[in-house]
Amino acid sequence: SAAGGGGDLAGGGDEERNAQLASLRKMFDTPSTDGAASTAKEDARALGMFLDMPLCRFSWCILPAQQVTLNIWQPQYTLMFQSLLAEPGPHYYFHVLLPGGADSLGKEGYELRPGTKSSLVGTLMRVSFAQREQDSRLTLVVQGLARGVVLRPTQDLPYSRGDVLLLPDAEALREAARAAAVRLRPLPTADALFSSTRRRMVAAAA
Repeated sequence: SAAGGGGDLAGGGDEERNAQLASLRKMFDTPSTDGAASTAKEDARALGMFLDMPLCRFSWCILPAQQVTLNIWQPQYTLMFQSLLAEPGPHYYFHVLLPGGADSLGKEGYELRPGTKSSLVGTLMRVSFAQREQDSRLTLVVQGLARGVVLRPTQDLPYSRGDVLLLPDAEALREAARAAAVRLRPLPTADALFSSTRRRMVAAAA
C-alpha cells in the first residue's frame, strides 16, 4: 500500500504471511525464456501496447505525472514486484483501481472485464527506486507516466496481468499530428482529393 497506508505490522514475524510468500515464490518465480514472446512484446510496445503486463490493483488511484512512495507488504504484490525487478529495466507496470484492493483479487464481480466493479482504465507506472527491507517488504518510489486501458486479462492469481493499450491525451495527439503534418506536406499540385487523403494520413500517423 502507499506510505502511511499500512504495512507488515509484525516486522517480518508474521509466519502465515512469510509462508504464503515462500509458496508463491516457488510457483511463480521461474524466469521466462521464451524469445518469441519477448520479441512480440517489444513489437507491441512500438505501437503503444504492453502485452501480459503486471497489474497492481489497489483501492486508490495514481494519476499520470504523480510520484508516490509505496510500502509493499502483501504477499501477492511482494512477489509481483520482486519478479518485475528481476528483469532488465526500465521496470513498467500498470496501476488499476480495485475496490477492496488485494482482498478482492479472484472474487466474483471483480474480474477485469466491462460491467464488473473493477476499473479497466488506469495509469502506466515506472519504478524509479526500489529497496528491499529486512522483513521482506519492498519500499518503492513509482512515477505515473500515461493513461491506459486493460484490453484483456492474461492472469488472475496470485496477482493480475493483462494486455494494456496506452491512451494518449489530446495534447500528445495534437503534437503527434503536427509532427506528422510536417512530414506529409502537400505537393504544389495537390488537389482536394489529395488534401482529404493527407488529413487521414496525418490522423493515422498521430
